[in-house]
Amino acid sequence: MSFLSPLFLFAGLAIIAPILLHLVRREETRKVPFSSLMFVTRMPKKSWRKQKLRHLLLLSLRVAALLLLVLAFARPFFTWKVSAPIQTLQSRSLIVLLDNSFSMRFADRFEKAKTQALQLVSRLAGRDSVQVVVFSDTSQALNSPQTERGTIQTLIRGVQPSYRSTNYAQALKLANQLLASAPGEVREIHWISDFQQTGWNDAQQDLALDEGVKVQSYDVAGTDLGNAAVSRVQVSEARSAESVQLKVRAEVSAFGLKAAAPAGVKLEIGDKLLQQKQVFLDPDGSQEVEFDPFNQPPGVSTGRVELAYSDPLPLDNVFNFVLEQRKAQKLLLLAEGRDRSSLYLSKALGGSPDSPFVVDLQDIGSNISFDLSPYSAVLVNNVAGITPRWASTFYDFVSKGNGIIFLAGERVSPVGFKGTIEKVLPARITAAYKANASRKELFIGEIQKQHPIFKVFEAVHYSYFQSTPFSGYLQCAPHEGSQVLARLEDGSPLLVEAPVGKGRSLLFTSSLNMDWNDLPLKSIFLPFCQQLVKYSVNFEESPNAFSVGDVIPLGKLNPLLGKLLNSKRTESFSQSWKIQKPFGEIVELNDRDLFKSSFFTLDEPGLYQTTVRNSRNWVAANVSNSESDLRKVEPQKILSAIRKNDTQTRSHSQPLQGSADQRLAWEAQQHLWWFLGLLALAILLVESFLANRYYKDTVEQ
Repeated sequence: MSFLSPLFLFAGLAIIAPILLHLVRREETRKVPFSSLMFVTRMPKKSWRKQKLRHLLLLSLRVAALLLLVLAFARPFFTWKVSAPIQTLQSRSLIVLLDNSFSMRFADRFEKAKTQALQLVSRLAGRDSVQVVVFSDTSQALNSPQTERGTIQTLIRGVQPSYRSTNYAQALKLANQLLASAPGEVREIHWISDFQQTGWNDAQQDLALDEGVKVQSYDVAGTDLGNAAVSRVQVSEARSAESVQLKVRAEVSAFGLKAAAPAGVKLEIGDKLLQQKQVFLDPDGSQEVEFDPFNQPPGVSTGRVELAYSDPLPLDNVFNFVLEQRKAQKLLLLAEGRDRSSLYLSKALGGSPDSPFVVDLQDIGSNISFDLSPYSAVLVNNVAGITPRWASTFYDFVSKGNGIIFLAGERVSPVGFKGTIEKVLPARITAAYKANASRKELFIGEIQKQHPIFKVFEAVHYSYFQSTPFSGYLQCAPHEGSQVLARLEDGSPLLVEAPVGKGRSLLFTSSLNMDWNDLPLKSIFLPFCQQLVKYSVNFEESPNAFSVGDVIPLGKLNPLLGKLLNSKRTESFSQSWKIQKPFGEIVELNDRDLFKSSFFTLDEPGLYQTTVRNSRNWVAANVSNSESDLRKVEPQKILSAIRKNDTQTRSHSQPLQGSADQRLAWEAQQHLWWFLGLLALAILLVESFLANRYYKDTVEQ
């Protein structure tokens, strides 16, 4: 026997009460008038501790009634009554796995899926329990195991498709976990989906189901797979002395069209049609549409690229984005004289028209005093040494939250980097290493791949780093608190960083010209240089658009909101901030919500609008382009890749261990507390009758 609320058993201690009452209770003595007590012997009173229990039948009835009431409140149920019907009647535990990803919005797929789920529930036997799980790239169980078919069917009718992408492995893992403690011995997963190919990746999935779990698939996709979409939009800047112009490129993709077809692609900025292009869609393929450059609108504005093509999934024919004027960050590149060794570096940082940086190249040896306040970062490239005046200037500059990067080269002298400058450097420079007949060239041996500087590079790009020979570098000893981000194969630091006040200092111990390596000739040179600078100044990319399902900081919704959150002043929140979602829903955030969670989930495609103190801002979200590709994968291919875990068969001698919801369901099927309560009431009635008869006879006597 098990109990749903075992803590109530402690109330059984209340049986002490009737026992005590029976011990201390005394019958009323009959008073008889007597003329004199002088000839009566005085007897001492008996202590209640020496009293004996009397009326044992009444005592037993009272104790039994109390114990039965305690058991009723503890809600007992028999585990053998759970196992026996399963063995004999084969009751089942079912998981209805219902795909509600964005691709299920294609034509009437989701309605077919709900109809299939309702039919499954209608065919259940009386003891079969069901849980409904909806999934996209996230999975959610909508209920605990239930046997009431009407409740489950109402739940299924209320489910709506989402705008998120698909992940089959995550959904199957959740279903397997739920079935691990299910009450039924026959465990089944009924998987209803369009079986989109992009929801499964053989190389990345490691999935195992328990032995005995059966999976039944239901394909609601049909044969119509034709779809077209705007899969990507890229906005680049073309800067000139007079203005900043923008260029928009859109990628239009077609998936499984029956025949090639013409279509229009239009660009809107704000609510105005700016340009329109014509394309010819191939049955399967992608093509790029480039719009003519246009002037950057002032402030923050919205844009959209729309594909004028009729298909059963129209929401992915629109791609929303946001345009925002951003000032390029100024960098100061310090070198010696008219040294051409900074040519590669200056071109990598500021040579591209869409670069986020503007580079000023200056001679560090001139007597001119430079004002560093307009700059976000300073790069010291291949200089012999740093004077104390420059060292103090650098220290003040970095301490205020800016960045500085020291780069080596042929001119560098370790002696010139002693003294005051060591407060700014992340390491103490000891000597210079140069390859010669007795010293070999070295290669990179270790890279911190998860660091922000290197994280953007894919696996193929790391080979470019590690295949670059280094003929020279500065030997150094990192300071305490510094971090080595890359090492050469002999263990010597190649890239070191350290915090200085509120800013960052980085040291690249080799050159970023052709002095000591040929890194400037590699395709990774430009992104590596830009990542160095971006990290040094805490540069954050401001994407033109996010994807549905992204979780973003509230500061991305509105920069002013981010500033108010960083100020941590509760008086700043004198009103509730409102977020208008793409389909019109208003979400209000008060000060408690803002401090409790500083993130927001984008769950709809379109534009999210916020207004904070008359500062209006937009954030764009679009459905994942993987959801537009409706090509299918055979369910059997996924099931054949799933491993089976051995699980022990449930023993009749061992009590069932289920979740709280399952134990509640088991107890509800037996209702033992109801019978215990009735029995306790009957005993109390008998006790009352006997007690009345007994005390009546005593009084009469």
